[in-house]
Amino acid sequence: MSSALPAVPAEYLDNLEKLSVGKVCLIGRELTQDLSRKLSIFLRCFKENLDKRNYLAPEFNTLLVTCNLLLQKIVECQIIVGRKLKKSDAMTPEEFLKISKERSLNPQKKTQARVEKEDEFERNRVKLIKLSNAMKWLDWQDAILSPRHLNKPQNAMMNTRQ
Repeated sequence: MSSALPAVPAEYLDNLEKLSVGKVCLIGRELTQDLSRKLSIFLRCFKENLDKRNYLAPEFNTLLVTCNLLLQKIVECQIIVGRKLKKSDAMTPEEFLKISKERSLNPQKKTQARVEKEDEFERNRVKLIKLSNAMKWLDWQDAILSPRHLNKPQNAMMNTRQ
């Protein structure tokens, strides 16, 4: 990737107002990372050229212009996020109580199909619990009654002699 090109596509940068707050924040983060990377490149090259008293190449100018563009877009992202968050003001306690009261006065009624599905779910849940318990019982019976867990006759004879 060229150091003069921004990391975010131009379509996004031109239409920041239309994007959601989350996307604008992500773009702002990408722009900030890109700006810090480009500034470190610029400062390193500038210091090398300053020590040697060399002429600065024209690419430094394009890098500075790109950094300026990135700074402008970061500020634009910050302004857009601030505006969009101010539109969605926090709810006052009175509004919250009013909405809660309206919801409690008008409880949602369950449809017959939903009631049937809930009943079927409960029946299936009980079946699964019973099957699980039965399988655990069989596993326990197998562990207790299985002859493979018994002492072998040779071992039993040796144990009695000692």
